Amino acid sequence: MESETANVSDPSHVFLSGDDQNVYVISGNGDDIRTYQRGENGTLEFVGLVEDLPGSVWSGTVSPDGLHVYV
Repeated sequence: MESETANVSDPSHVFLSGDDQNVYVISGNGDDIRTYQRGENGTLEFVGLVEDLPGSVWSGTVSPDGLHVYV
């Protein structure tokens, strides 16, 4: 896990994929989203970061098929 990109201080929104296997966290200032995958024992593993989003993002959802994240 990359601690610099994996940690979120003051998250503004957290949402799950339909199968509860992926967790998405929007940062407090709304300019990035971090993705974590849930392990078998419930721990979260950092998967990726999308940063420098245009504008401020305050909520999100995952498409029913799990292929797209909408913010």
